[in-house]
Amino acid sequence: KTRAELLAGLQRRFQPVANVSLIVLLLTGMVQLFSNANYKGLLQFDNVWSQVILIKHLGVIGMIGLAAVVTFSVQPALRRLDLLAANGVEDEAGAARLQRQQTRLTRLNLALMTLILICTAIASAQ
Repeated sequence: KTRAELLAGLQRRFQPVANVSLIVLLLTGMVQLFSNANYKGLLQFDNVWSQVILIKHLGVIGMIGLAAVVTFSVQPALRRLDLLAANGVEDEAGAARLQRQQTRLTRLNLALMTLILICTAIASAQ
Protein backbone atom coordinates (compact mmCIF):
# COMPACT_ATOMS: atom_id res chain seq x y z
CA LYS A 1 0.00 0.00 0.00
CA THR A 2 1.07 3.54 -0.62
CA ARG A 3 1.39 6.02 2.20
CA ALA A 4 -1.70 7.89 0.96
CA GLU A 5 -3.75 4.68 0.95
CA LEU A 6 -2.59 3.85 4.47
CA LEU A 7 -3.46 7.34 5.73
CA ALA A 8 -6.83 7.26 3.96
CA GLY A 9 -7.61 3.89 5.56
CA LEU A 10 -6.66 5.16 9.00
CA GLN A 11 -8.72 8.29 8.49
CA ARG A 12 -11.79 6.30 7.44
CA ARG A 13 -11.44 4.06 10.46
CA PHE A 14 -10.78 6.69 13.12
CA GLN A 15 -12.76 9.72 11.89
CA PRO A 16 -16.10 8.38 13.24
CA VAL A 17 -14.43 7.61 16.60
CA ALA A 18 -12.97 11.12 16.71
CA ASN A 19 -16.34 12.69 15.90
CA VAL A 20 -18.16 10.70 18.59
CA SER A 21 -15.40 11.53 21.08
CA LEU A 22 -15.76 15.22 20.30
CA ILE A 23 -19.51 15.10 20.89
CA VAL A 24 -19.03 13.24 24.20
CA LEU A 25 -16.39 15.76 25.32
CA LEU A 26 -18.66 18.68 24.46
CA LEU A 27 -21.61 17.19 26.34
CA THR A 28 -19.65 16.21 29.45
CA GLY A 29 -17.85 19.56 29.38
CA MET A 30 -21.17 21.42 29.36
CA VAL A 31 -22.45 19.37 32.32
CA GLN A 32 -19.26 20.09 34.27
CA LEU A 33 -19.34 23.76 33.31
CA PHE A 34 -22.85 24.37 34.58
CA SER A 35 -22.29 22.40 37.78
CA ASN A 36 -19.07 24.23 38.73
CA ALA A 37 -19.33 26.75 41.58
CA ASN A 38 -17.01 29.14 39.68
CA TYR A 39 -19.47 29.40 36.78
CA LYS A 40 -21.23 32.76 37.16
CA GLY A 41 -23.20 32.83 33.91
CA LEU A 42 -22.82 33.21 30.19
CA LEU A 43 -20.13 35.74 29.20
CA GLN A 44 -19.20 36.41 32.84
CA PHE A 45 -15.39 36.43 33.05
CA ASP A 46 -14.84 37.99 36.45
CA ASN A 47 -12.70 35.20 37.92
CA VAL A 48 -9.59 33.28 36.83
CA TRP A 49 -11.53 30.06 36.35
CA SER A 50 -13.94 31.57 33.83
CA GLN A 51 -11.10 33.30 31.96
CA VAL A 52 -9.15 30.04 31.70
CA ILE A 53 -12.26 28.17 30.58
CA LEU A 54 -12.78 30.80 27.86
CA ILE A 55 -9.23 30.27 26.60
CA LYS A 56 -9.80 26.51 26.73
CA HIS A 57 -12.98 26.83 24.67
CA LEU A 58 -11.19 28.99 22.11
CA GLY A 59 -8.51 26.29 21.88
CA VAL A 60 -11.14 23.61 21.29
CA ILE A 61 -12.77 25.75 18.60
CA GLY A 62 -9.33 26.14 17.01
CA MET A 63 -8.83 22.37 17.04
CA ILE A 64 -12.22 21.83 15.43
CA GLY A 65 -11.25 24.35 12.75
CA LEU A 66 -7.96 22.57 12.12
CA ALA A 67 -9.74 19.23 11.88
CA ALA A 68 -12.10 20.75 9.30
CA VAL A 69 -9.17 22.05 7.23
CA VAL A 70 -7.48 18.64 7.28
CA THR A 71 -10.71 16.75 6.56
CA PHE A 72 -12.04 18.96 3.78
CA SER A 73 -8.86 20.36 2.24
CA VAL A 74 -5.66 18.45 2.92
CA GLN A 75 -6.98 14.88 2.80
CA PRO A 76 -8.94 15.33 -0.46
CA ALA A 77 -5.85 16.90 -2.01
CA LEU A 78 -3.74 13.95 -0.88
CA ARG A 79 -6.28 11.53 -2.35
CA ARG A 80 -6.25 13.49 -5.61
CA LEU A 81 -2.45 13.26 -5.74
CA ASP A 82 -2.65 9.52 -5.07
CA LEU A 83 -5.10 9.10 -7.96
CA LEU A 84 -2.83 11.10 -10.24
CA ALA A 85 0.15 8.98 -9.20
CA ALA A 86 -1.82 5.81 -9.89
CA ASN A 87 -2.36 7.11 -13.43
CA GLY A 88 1.31 7.91 -13.93
CA VAL A 89 1.14 11.66 -13.21
CA GLU A 90 3.50 12.62 -10.41
CA ASP A 91 3.27 15.99 -8.66
CA GLU A 92 6.21 15.95 -6.27
CA ALA A 93 6.00 19.69 -5.61
CA GLY A 94 2.32 19.40 -4.70
CA ALA A 95 2.97 16.40 -2.48
CA ALA A 96 5.79 18.22 -0.69
CA ARG A 97 3.58 21.29 -0.20
CA LEU A 98 0.78 19.18 1.27
CA GLN A 99 3.18 17.35 3.57
CA ARG A 100 4.53 20.69 4.86
CA GLN A 101 0.97 21.94 5.35
CA GLN A 102 -0.02 18.79 7.21
CA THR A 103 3.09 19.06 9.40
CA ARG A 104 2.29 22.69 10.26
CA LEU A 105 -1.32 21.84 11.06
CA THR A 106 -0.25 18.90 13.22
CA ARG A 107 2.18 21.10 15.17
CA LEU A 108 -0.47 23.77 15.63
CA ASN A 109 -2.91 21.11 16.81
CA LEU A 110 -0.32 19.87 19.32
CA ALA A 111 0.18 23.43 20.59
CA LEU A 112 -3.57 23.85 21.02
CA MET A 113 -3.83 20.50 22.84
CA THR A 114 -1.04 21.61 25.18
CA LEU A 115 -2.81 24.92 25.82
CA ILE A 116 -6.05 23.08 26.57
CA LEU A 117 -4.32 20.75 29.03
CA ILE A 118 -2.64 23.69 30.78
CA CYS A 119 -5.99 25.50 31.00
CA THR A 120 -7.60 22.36 32.41
CA ALA A 121 -4.89 22.12 35.08
CA ILE A 122 -5.29 25.77 36.04
CA ALA A 123 -9.10 25.54 36.14
CA SER A 124 -8.92 22.37 38.25
CA ALA A 125 -6.68 24.13 40.74
CA GLN A 126 -9.23 26.92 41.30
